[in-house]
Amino acid sequence: MFSTFNPSEIAFSEELIAYWLSFVRTYNPNTFRLDRAPVWGQYTSKHRNRIVLNEAPVGADVNTVSGSHMEIEGNGAAKRCQIVAGLVDEMED
Repeated sequence: MFSTFNPSEIAFSEELIAYWLSFVRTYNPNTFRLDRAPVWGQYTSKHRNRIVLNEAPVGADVNTVSGSHMEIEGNGAAKRCQIVAGLVDEMED
């Protein structure tokens, strides 16, 4: 059974879909990202950028404010993802 989304959930899903479709169309999640969404930084072995996708804070204007943000991947997460991280090193060469 389907349930209706609140405005924050709708804005979050729009942001996620925009990133995904942008990546599918151009191999770059930023090309067609929404204006309110942060730039998704490139992940490299030297700059382990990752995006955290979240709903906007309670009370925020969901049409202009994103709850998502960029962060640097910690060493623990990097160790858990060594297989994928190894592929990044190969692709950078």
